[in-house]
Amino acid sequence: MTAKTNLLSLLFVLIGFVSCQDNNKKTQVLEKTEEEIVVNRMFPANIDRVFEAHGGYAHWAQQQYLTFTLPKPDGNEIHQIDLRSRKDRIHTDKFSLGFDGEEVWIKQDSTYFGGNPRFYHNLMFYFYAMPFVLGDPGVIYEPAEDLVYQDTIYKGLKISFEAEVGDTPEDNYFLYYHPETGRMAWLGYTVTFFSGAPSDKVSYIHYAGWQEFNGLLLPTRLEWHEYKDGKLGKMTNGVSFTDIQVSETIPDRIVFKKPEGATTVDE
Repeated sequence: MTAKTNLLSLLFVLIGFVSCQDNNKKTQVLEKTEEEIVVNRMFPANIDRVFEAHGGYAHWAQQQYLTFTLPKPDGNEIHQIDLRSRKDRIHTDKFSLGFDGEEVWIKQDSTYFGGNPRFYHNLMFYFYAMPFVLGDPGVIYEPAEDLVYQDTIYKGLKISFEAEVGDTPEDNYFLYYHPETGRMAWLGYTVTFFSGAPSDKVSYIHYAGWQEFNGLLLPTRLEWHEYKDGKLGKMTNGVSFTDIQVSETIPDRIVFKKPEGATTVDE
């Protein structure tokens, strides 16, 4: 074998190594926690591409406060979230509920709210803050089968959680993003809160509207769709978001402390 042949062989090996490294590229993010401790975060290239298409995880990590309103026929819900501590508060004319960092609480004059406050207090926040909440610590990323809708093939990622992460570490999420833009388009999810056992039933949400707020691309419209025999069907429900704000400071008037007269929710 000649020296020229040896050189070409080495070149091909190096090209293959670089290509492999690029496919497994990870981005490091410096994130400040509530205690202002700098934490190194690294993400696989595929989820990092989605983050970048929505403004970048580093920019998301700088934000401290998020609020949005859910317009409903029987009264609007105002959601307020401390993005660092994940304390939250939902306020309506008929009830309020939230998480003060230690306890979930609810306050109402009657039994108007018939759901489970522990399940609901951060449910819509988690759907709303996609894809960025999928960068939380304790998340496991795996490839997922592509999803086809109206002749577009969306690339898929499966998201699961390490043991003892959150109230429902058995939950699975499936994020699907546009192959050209990298923007999130669909979310599949399972619900294990009530059974405590893994579930094979996957529900699907179409992220039907996006808008930029403070440099971040955030949703304005979610639509749930039927899913039968491996195919997405018609829309069954939808919610819109208004009065959206995200900022690097929390307004002084926002208090996440459990209010006087509120009841603690244990389960």
